[in-house]
Amino acid sequence: MSNPGLARNDDDFVEEYPGADPKSSESFVNLVQVGDRLDAEISRRLRAEAGLSLRALMLLATLDGLGGRATASELGQHVPITSASITSLLDTCERKNLVVRRADPDDRRKTPVFITQEGYDLMDRLLPGMHQLEREVTDVLTDAEKVTLLTLLAKIQESVIAISAQDPALERAPRVRPSRMRYRPVRTGPGSSIDQEDRGEGSPATRRSPRRGRVTP
Repeated sequence: MSNPGLARNDDDFVEEYPGADPKSSESFVNLVQVGDRLDAEISRRLRAEAGLSLRALMLLATLDGLGGRATASELGQHVPITSASITSLLDTCERKNLVVRRADPDDRRKTPVFITQEGYDLMDRLLPGMHQLEREVTDVLTDAEKVTLLTLLAKIQESVIAISAQDPALERAPRVRPSRMRYRPVRTGPGSSIDQEDRGEGSPATRRSPRRGRVTP
């Protein structure tokens, strides 16, 4: 895979989005992109090795770390996954015979999850390789840079936790379209250019895709 470099804003970003901060935008976009790339690469390897997703591995590793027994709610306290997703992941792991759920004889309201021998053995096989991958990815940083990265990520994580308690509506802010992006949007519905094309009438509409921030190595 070629190196796409960091995403950068266009030179007129501030004029287009008054009040926005270019460095905040670039930091945010690149943080998300790096996370997505790591997620995709780890998932690619896990699917090839065991047919599992990254979140399934996180759940199994957490269950393993809790001594091989935990309730779904206890697992939810340790992994950033919704309760509905935890249930779905446990269903998948149970079908693969990696975990089993059994009623608690002392509390019928609880159904603890237990790791099976297959799940136990899988963790012993996958986790060492995952830690080697972590080292391979971060070896480009010095030990001091890793400490700095962890400090910065802790700040970002605190900020994400804080905004997650806010109303989900995005803050309203102005946008001033630059001349290069003042194109005519495609209309849809009866009588529109797209509708006419679907019926074999007229020529394909000329459209321009909105220009995104450029990418530089």
